[in-house]
Amino acid sequence: MEPTKPTIEEINELVGFLPRLQEKDFNPIKQWLGGKQPDGTHQIGYPDYHEITEEFFHIASKECWMYPYDPELAGNMINDHAKIKEANMDQIKEMLTFCVRGEHFCDGHWGAMIEDGSIGRLLIRLTELKNTETEPMNNFGALKKVPLRNVWPHEAIDFTPWLADNIAELGDVLGMELELTEREASVGDFSLDLLAKDLSSSKPVIIENQFNQTDHDHLGKLLTYAAGFDASTVIWVSETVRDEHRQALDWLNQRTDSETQFFAVVLEVLQIDESKPAFNFKPVVMPNEWQKSTKRGGTAPSARAELYRDYFQKVIDELRDAYRLTSLKKAQPYNWIGISTGVSGFIYSVSFAQGKNARTEIYMDTGDQDETKRIFDELKVLSEEIEAKYGCPLSWERLDNKRASRIAVYRPGSINDSEEVLSEIRQWHIEHVMKLRDVVVPYLKESLKSIS
Repeated sequence: MEPTKPTIEEINELVGFLPRLQEKDFNPIKQWLGGKQPDGTHQIGYPDYHEITEEFFHIASKECWMYPYDPELAGNMINDHAKIKEANMDQIKEMLTFCVRGEHFCDGHWGAMIEDGSIGRLLIRLTELKNTETEPMNNFGALKKVPLRNVWPHEAIDFTPWLADNIAELGDVLGMELELTEREASVGDFSLDLLAKDLSSSKPVIIENQFNQTDHDHLGKLLTYAAGFDASTVIWVSETVRDEHRQALDWLNQRTDSETQFFAVVLEVLQIDESKPAFNFKPVVMPNEWQKSTKRGGTAPSARAELYRDYFQKVIDELRDAYRLTSLKKAQPYNWIGISTGVSGFIYSVSFAQGKNARTEIYMDTGDQDETKRIFDELKVLSEEIEAKYGCPLSWERLDNKRASRIAVYRPGSINDSEEVLSEIRQWHIEHVMKLRDVVVPYLKESLKSIS
């Protein structure tokens, strides 16, 4: 069994005996008993210990202080005062075990360990170790913010590419699954830093970043980009967000429809003493969903749309909480959801399709029709091998008249089915998302490697 480690309370309990054991007139043994008895017999002598002595060794016998020991080595160590001064916690426990168990082999051993100062030296060393081995949280480092330019010297050359590579982490903080579509996307004479896609809705997301504090110029650009790309989500990443810009985005969230949302995110780079720096996305403006859904003039989703939202919310929650497959937090009132596969251009899509069918698929759209079809064709050649591992036939849909393709599996099902049937469909959807991840995605990654 692995030796247990004493808590700070248990250490304090033991070292609390030090002043009592070192009192000037303290004698660990009140008297020796035994010797010649009234009937003339002789009894081997044994100590009548002081109550403090018995209490100390009773506490020192707790499991947290017991440690595997060699009596000879432990005895040599406890007689070497220099070694006690340098002993670590395990060595202290080893010597305490020697002191406790020695009484079984030699009456008076406890008293001798106190009288020769061994116990006192162990407790003094234990007091010194208390602050280093059991209370590391008292030794806090200094947390400091690092200016962004110390990490990324140039905003466009260094920072924007880094943000593009870490767009998934930004999405995690905002409860979305974001996939990069384009860097430096053109809108007239301007260039948007990052154009992305919200995989849960396939709607465009614009992301503008800047060093230092937000300014009016970037606020104007945000609105221009939002109009140019008909974006449903606008994200402004900056080192500091000025109060007037925070108020402006809050106002936009209150005044725009439920399909449009504005976020402001502060990026911090933090460091403890001279540690490796760490980044932290901190949202400071987010849409108020209740206000958006109830504001005057807003159109409430239909009853059917609410059924979709409720159904897919349960799918998202289980895939996120039970399988750690997604960071999505909120379902939309649509008949499908998209979830990242971890491979750009390919998503898991869970939907209710035409003809009263439920569908689970890998939706393939790299943005280049020829590349998408080439990858699909490579996987289709291996369809028998893939389906053998999958355990059932798959629907291989090249979709020649579209840019995208899909690999799917179907079953009968409609959002209007009973709750019992919908529960079965939901588990079927989740099961096949996980099977696509485990069986098909590895082939997909191998295909992409061969192309690159």
